[in-house]
Amino acid sequence: MSGPHRLRCVETGALFAPQPGTLVHAPVGYPYPQMDGVPSLQTRARSAAELDAQIDAIRRGGRDAVLGWLAAWSARQGCRLDALRRVVTPGARGGFLADWAAYCGAADHYFLVRWACPSYLATLAFLDDMAGRRIACLASGVGHLSNLLRAVRPRPALTLLDGNLIHLLVARAYMAPGEQAICAELDDPLPLPDESFDLATMNDAFHYIDAKLSLLAEMRRIVTPDGAALILHIHDPRDLRGETVPGAPIAPVDFALLARQAGWRHCAFYAEAELAAGVVRHGAAFTPRPRAAADLPPGPYAVRLLKGEVSATRPWRLAAGRDGLRLNPIYRMSGDGRYRLDWRGSARNQLEFGHTPLPPDLAPDPAAADAGDLFRRGILVPDPDAHQHTKGETDDRP
Repeated sequence: MSGPHRLRCVETGALFAPQPGTLVHAPVGYPYPQMDGVPSLQTRARSAAELDAQIDAIRRGGRDAVLGWLAAWSARQGCRLDALRRVVTPGARGGFLADWAAYCGAADHYFLVRWACPSYLATLAFLDDMAGRRIACLASGVGHLSNLLRAVRPRPALTLLDGNLIHLLVARAYMAPGEQAICAELDDPLPLPDESFDLATMNDAFHYIDAKLSLLAEMRRIVTPDGAALILHIHDPRDLRGETVPGAPIAPVDFALLARQAGWRHCAFYAEAELAAGVVRHGAAFTPRPRAAADLPPGPYAVRLLKGEVSATRPWRLAAGRDGLRLNPIYRMSGDGRYRLDWRGSARNQLEFGHTPLPPDLAPDPAAADAGDLFRRGILVPDPDAHQHTKGETDDRP
């Protein structure tokens, strides 16, 4: 696998010159800040002064405390707040860190319950596209896809790109250690070199993009001539029934038109509910079946784009069988000794993700079955053991 990609300025296209703690834009000498090896190249959303202030606030607010708290998998209801109280000193409870404390419900919703999200489960249908590939994970968040791919061999080489610096720091610390991560806006040109990836992915973000045509063209630019793009959980306006949602949903037929305008040769559509249900029910035996854009039922959908005529898949295997896997954290043991879906006490979580195809309860020892099958069905997930937390534990780990 190749090393980290050389980055380029989103405004001029010039390559950056790496310096300790910064990336220097050689033509003008402007240094973009880096934190924990994550450069922040945002130009549209924040000024240089705002970027510097954000990084300073993270450091002053207790970077390790913030990241450790956000990435905690609690053993039962309430442990996450207990973890916050343990790791945050009185002097750091104001300002930036307090903002994240107020965000507790949304952080729990985002980080923990996402393991049951149909869009996460649908990703399992495309592991043959990902094994051993160079993948640009756009809108990567805290790295759920990156964590999933830790268990796949041949192991992919990942580059994470997201507009949220704190999410990328969580990803680097817990979910995707050692992978390249870049903070940049997806409405800007991508700071990545031409034809340097086999696959570009995006999950649950395309509806937030204003420059949709430009992004599709950029995704095509960065993949190889036989490369592909995989975009999951695209909001469908036919499914909203008058509801107000963030961003701008796009109908499948309109997406197909944009893809052709961006230069993609082939465009295959999939109903997300069918993908998620298929992998949970059938595991490795499931083969995703594309539909025409006009034939998709209303609801979130996925798209696989091809730059050339074909994009070869390859067989994959688990890195070490059951070692390194754990039960999906959406399950919790009940009083009768069985594992049951748990929504962390949040009505919002259950309302949004209650349609997950994961089984509502499991036998006392679900891991006794074939590990590869359970992994492909979303029952077992890779275990990022650096962020296991139990009640009463003192957590001062980075």
